Amino acid sequence: DRVSLCPLRVSTIDKMKWTLYFSCGILHPLNKFDKHCKGGENMALTNDDLQAIATLLQPINNRLDKMDNRLDKMDCRLDKIESEVSALKIGQTKLEKQIKEVNHKVSETYELALEAWGTGTENRTWLENANLKI
Repeated sequence: DRVSLCPLRVSTIDKMKWTLYFSCGILHPLNKFDKHCKGGENMALTNDDLQAIATLLQPINNRLDKMDNRLDKMDCRLDKIESEVSALKIGQTKLEKQIKEVNHKVSETYELALEAWGTGTENRTWLENANLKI
């Protein structure tokens, strides 16, 4: 079941009026929440009440600090991964350039081998024809 309590008016903090609403055990600061209160009752909080609320919120703040630390570590890891991916992209570009150079050299070597084979075949044919004439 959902627990809903009447809002509590706080008028001593930062010279602003805040309304605090407790719902399902979670503290929500809301402005102008009076219309949601069924009984229309408001209650002023003392400094002791505010201190008690701050004490209750401290474990939540501690957990949030731990989560912030974890997120900072994750950000560092993501930055490292991004820099490594960037380095890999640069390396990939270099490899693609080298592969094109090797491919060009292989093509030139293949053409040269074909030309040498053709020249050798022509020379053999010429020599065979020259020997027959002698």
